[in-house]
Amino acid sequence: MSSELRVDKIIPTTGVPTGGGGGIIQIVTGGSNTRLTVPTNTGQYYNSYVNATITPKFNTSKILIVGNGDVQCQADTTGSVKFARNVTNADGAVPTNGTLLGGSSLGIANFRFTAAMENIPLTVMHLDSPGTTSATKYTVVLARTSGSNNIYLPGNNNQNNFNLFLFEVSA
Repeated sequence: MSSELRVDKIIPTTGVPTGGGGGIIQIVTGGSNTRLTVPTNTGQYYNSYVNATITPKFNTSKILIVGNGDVQCQADTTGSVKFARNVTNADGAVPTNGTLLGGSSLGIANFRFTAAMENIPLTVMHLDSPGTTSATKYTVVLARTSGSNNIYLPGNNNQNNFNLFLFEVSA
């Protein structure tokens, strides 16, 4: 005998938290081990090859974006990571449309090396409110913010993935 339970929502016995829900509705993953090299344009963000698309079930949902992997930087150079929403430019290009997420000119995460080229593990998160039920693409973007050397994401070409996780969170 099989059973099936269908509900519109589940409310905790202690009631809904102030400000709304917080349950996970769906999870989407993406990632790439194709390396993005950011050259000499200080402060200019470039689309990485790391992206994922989610179609929110509700226009009130929030999307928790989590990026995880490694970056690489040469000596005396600083890099910055952000996320972008609905960028349609090619991977490796400068985004000319869509929305950069993370606020000010500083990224969600910044890193600097003072020694020879090394890899650094990096986890970045951002909570977005896209306000739509249409397919929404998120991309990791990377900039060199100071110094004269290249930066890379992921750190090792065709070796380690840089992963992207999208969690639709009920509002």
